[in-house]
Amino acid sequence: MRVSIFASACAAYASVASATINWTLDKAANPTADQLDAYSKIEAAMTAAAARYAKWSTASKDVKVAYAPGVPTAEASYNGDLRFGENRANMNERVALHEIAHTLGIGQTSQFNDRCAANNWPGAIALLKTWDGADAKINCGGGHIWPYGLNYDTEFSETNADRHCQLINAMIADGMQGAPVAMRVPAASSSPAPVPSSTHEAPATTTEAPVTTTEAPATTTEEAYTTTAELPTATSEAATTPVVPYPTGGAIPYPTGGAIPSGNATPTGRGGRGRGRGRGRGRGRHHSWKPASLRGRPSASASAY
Repeated sequence: MRVSIFASACAAYASVASATINWTLDKAANPTADQLDAYSKIEAAMTAAAARYAKWSTASKDVKVAYAPGVPTAEASYNGDLRFGENRANMNERVALHEIAHTLGIGQTSQFNDRCAANNWPGAIALLKTWDGADAKINCGGGHIWPYGLNYDTEFSETNADRHCQLINAMIADGMQGAPVAMRVPAASSSPAPVPSSTHEAPATTTEAPVTTTEAPATTTEEAYTTTAELPTATSEAATTPVVPYPTGGAIPYPTGGAIPSGNATPTGRGGRGRGRGRGRGRGRHHSWKPASLRGRPSASASAY
C-alpha cells in the first residue's frame, strides 16, 4: 500500500506526522575485506527495516549500529545501541526489525514487564484479534513477544513483517515506553490477510556471550541514514510523552533456537546476562522461569533478557 493512500485513509481520526528511524553505522577508517562485506549487508538490512517501520508505524528512534564479530548473533538495547555479529545469515531485514523492536522497548522497560504480567495491551490485542481471531493474545517471555515477534527466520514473510511493525506501534501507544498515548493503529481493512497462528514461534532462552564494554576507537567514522514517511498519529500528548530509560545498559540478543512452547506454556531455563554499555542506568538481568500460575509481578529493577 502506498504511504499516501494509507495516510489519507487514516486522516479521519489522526493528524499526519513524520515518523523517523535514524541510524548510523560505525565504520573503521581503513576497513578490511571482512568489514566491507559486513557493512554492505548490514546497510541493506537496516535500510529495509527502517523503511518498513516508517511505513507501518509512527515510532521514532536514533539507533547506533555496529559490526561486532564477537557477538554470537545480534543484540540491542533501549538506549539505541544495536550490534550485528559476524554470521552473515543474521544480517537480514528480519533480524534488523527484531532488534529495532528492542530499541523501542520490547524486553527493555518496566512498563513492558508490567503490561506483559497483566496482559494489559488493550490497543495491541484489539489489533491482533483482527488478524488472528477472538482468542489472540500477546505472549511474553525472555524479553521477547510472539506472535509477530520475528524471533526466527521461519516467521518472516511480507505479511508478518508488516504486522510486526504495526503491533510494536500499538504497544508503544498502550504505554510500553511510558504513559499510554492516543495513537491509532491501522484499521483491519488496511491490514494483510490473516495467516495461520502455527506460523508464529516463541523465542527460546539463550545464554549470551559477554559483551565488550570498551569504547570504539578514535579512528571510527559514521555514516548516517534517515528513513521518513508521512504517517498518522494522534493530536494529543504523544509528542511530549517522556521515555523511561529502563534499563539502558542491558543488551538483548535475539534468540538462537531451542524448544518452542505451545499454547500458554511458559519457557523454562535461565538466560544469560546482558552487559551492553549504555548511556543510561541499569543492567539487564535475566529471570529463572516459573510456571505461569506461580510467576509474580516482575521486579521493577529487572529486565527479561
